[in-house]
This record gives sequence, C-alpha cells and structure tokens, in this order.
Amino acid sequence: MGSAGAVSSAVPVVSARPGASGSAGDGGGDGGAARPPAQPKVPLLTPDLIREVVRPQYQDMALCYQEGLSRDPKLAGTVEVSLTIAGDGSVIDARQKDVPAGKDKRPAQHVDDPITDAAVVSCVLTKFKALQFPASKRGMMTTVYPIVFATE
Repeated sequence: MGSAGAVSSAVPVVSARPGASGSAGDGGGDGGAARPPAQPKVPLLTPDLIREVVRPQYQDMALCYQEGLSRDPKLAGTVEVSLTIAGDGSVIDARQKDVPAGKDKRPAQHVDDPITDAAVVSCVLTKFKALQFPASKRGMMTTVYPIVFATE
C-alpha cells in the first residue's frame, strides 16, 4: 500500500459517463402520498434534469471516494446506481446495479471496473437516497446513473 502522503495528494475526480441517466422506465402510479408539489410538475424527468439534481452532490460523493482512497490508493471505478424516483420527485430506492460475476471480488483500479468497496458504495447510495427531483406528471420512473471515480 502507498503512504498516507500519496493519498492526501490525490485529487478525486467524480463524473458521470456521457449519456448517464438515459432510460426512464414507465413505472406507472403516482409514486407517493398525495401532497401539493413545491413546484409545477414536469412532463418527464429528462437526463438533463436528473443531472442538474445530481451534479451538486459530486463534492459529497468525492468525499465518499476519498475515504476509499485512504484504504486503497489505487481505487478507481464506477458505481452504477439504479435509481427509482417517485412521481413526487422523492427517491424510493437507490442501489448499486448488479456487478458481473468475477468483477465483484477484485479491487477496482480502472474507471470501467465496478467499485466493490462496500463503504464507498454505501456512502454514494446514501447521497442518492437524499436527493429530491422535480415532480413528474409521468409518475414513478427508474434509471441508471453511473458515477465514475478516478484520481488525476
């Protein structure tokens, strides 16, 4: 393992892959209790709207990654978050998309590898669960949002 100095000098880079949060499923239903929305409902949560909500959290997610770097200075990879959003914009569920067999045991050291550090994944998912999206006329939806972690 590397020295503590090497870890503190690493600058975490958090980004989404191009095309992130692309597919919105038609989950049906209103996804939650009836209450007046804080803002007018949008017809559909587009990838751009989803990114607008997630991007301000990148710094907090970088802190999750920084903790992982303290355990593994070579840690790099992606957390693909399967995100279920209710019609009122609240997050119903956020979980790591299934990691292919064989990749779940090796340490992530390339941005295309899934991050298997449980603490980093848990921290990132907690950030997603706290998000509030605009209410959508379309109701509940599910999308996948990949978060890529690397050092410069």
